[in-house]
Amino acid sequence: TAVAGRGEAAADALLGVINNPNGQAAINRFYQMLGNMPSKDIADLIVDVDKYPNHSRRRETREMIIDYLAMADPMKALEVHEKLPTKGIFGKAFRQLGRTDPAQALSVMNTLEKSSDKGSALTSIFVGASEVNPSGAFALLKTTEGVGPQHYHEVFDNWAETDPTTAAKMALTVEDPASRSWVRSGLRAIHKRCLTGLTRPSCPHSSARVSGLAPLPPMPNATPKLRWIC
Repeated sequence: TAVAGRGEAAADALLGVINNPNGQAAINRFYQMLGNMPSKDIADLIVDVDKYPNHSRRRETREMIIDYLAMADPMKALEVHEKLPTKGIFGKAFRQLGRTDPAQALSVMNTLEKSSDKGSALTSIFVGASEVNPSGAFALLKTTEGVGPQHYHEVFDNWAETDPTTAAKMALTVEDPASRSWVRSGLRAIHKRCLTGLTRPSCPHSSARVSGLAPLPPMPNATPKLRWIC
């Protein structure tokens, strides 16, 4: 096979996972092997997986490899991406870099040659950063070149899911009109999902009523300065 002579141990461990998908020991063994493989061998392994005749098994196994690699070693994941640019590795790697070290993520992003790649990376970075530290991600927005309304939207969308009150207050400090509009749209969407019970139960203002596409009612007890969000 494509992995013969290269990464045989990991390939064997992968077979153990496939034959026993609920066995944590088999999964741990495979992940350990994967962590010790060079990026070229991991790319070869993914190519080999893509030859599996079972489509769902092929997809699940490929995603398992890519998801773990992006989480455990995003820099190695980016190396694999260079060899397999169509496997969805790029965004996952930069998202994880954004979670763990946004400054490093931005530094790596600046080494990219294509502006389209930089734009995609920047979005993934702020998605990841805002998942773990939305206030820090917001502060980073203010000092990062090339950010636009969509990046503000990503940050505030995550922020409002976990701390809607603080997100609403900080939204008032967004100076750029276009970004402010995107933030407002995002917070209104969170507000609507809260009203319809589609998000976590900690959402405030859950007792308010939604009436079709009419303007949403303001958050109960919201100060006048915050009512524009609703």
